[in-house]
Amino acid sequence: MPFNGSGTFVRAYNWVTDRINGINITASRVDTEDDGFAAGLTNCITRDGQGKATASQNPATDASYDLGAPSAQWRNAYLSGTVKATDYLQGSGRILKASAQSVTNSATAVADSSLVFTPVSVGSYILEARMLFSANAAAPPGGLKVGFFANNINGDHQAITAYGLINSGAIFPATGNFATAPTNTPTFFFAGVTNIGTGANWIVMTGTINILNVTGAQQIGVNWCQNTATVGGTLTAETPSYLSVTRVS
Repeated sequence: MPFNGSGTFVRAYNWVTDRINGINITASRVDTEDDGFAAGLTNCITRDGQGKATASQNPATDASYDLGAPSAQWRNAYLSGTVKATDYLQGSGRILKASAQSVTNSATAVADSSLVFTPVSVGSYILEARMLFSANAAAPPGGLKVGFFANNINGDHQAITAYGLINSGAIFPATGNFATAPTNTPTFFFAGVTNIGTGANWIVMTGTINILNVTGAQQIGVNWCQNTATVGGTLTAETPSYLSVTRVS
C-alpha cells in the first residue's frame, strides 16, 4: 500500500535515484508509480463526500484540534451510542446513557454504567441529570435513591443541589454533601423516593461542584440504588437518561 500505516505516502520509485543508478524509465515502472498514486488517492476522504471514512478518525494529539469553529459550524450531527462532546468552554459535556442497567434487592449505591464524566479543567461546574427509571410490576423495588458522586476530586469541592423532581410533580429535598477526603467515593443523595411506579419515572436533579485540581483519576457521575432493599424487586435506569456537566468558570 502507498501509505505506511502512519499516514505517510511512500512512492514506489525515485526518478532521480534511478538516473543516478542508470535505470531507464520504462512503461511498467511508470505504471507501478501511477498505480501507487491511484491507490493512495482512492484511500483518501474526498471533499465532495465520495470517499468516506472506513475506520475511526482520531486526532494526532489529544484535546488540541477542533471540528468546525464559531463562524464555520457543522449543521447537524447524527451519532449513535455514548456521546461525549466538549463545548466552547473546555471541560463541559453531555453523556447519554448507552444501555439499560438494573439492580435487584440492593440498597447499596452503584455508579451508573454510562454516566461518568472526567473533568479536564479546574473551575465551577453545574451538574444536571435527567434519569428515567422503571420498576418490575411483580415486586416494587422499595423506592429509589439517586444522586451525584465524585471520585478523587482534589482541593476544594462541594455540591449544592437546587432541586430534585419526579415526574414533573413534587420536589423532593437533598441530603448529604460531597466528602472532603479526596480519596473517598463521596455520595450526594436525594432523599429516597418511595412512590416510584412500575412505568416510566423521570427524575431531574441539579447541583454544583467546585474543582481546584484535576490531576489524577477524577470522576463525576450519577449513582443510584433501591431506597430499601427488596427481595425480587428490580430497579432499572433506562437509556434516555443523561448527565450534563457544564463548566461555568
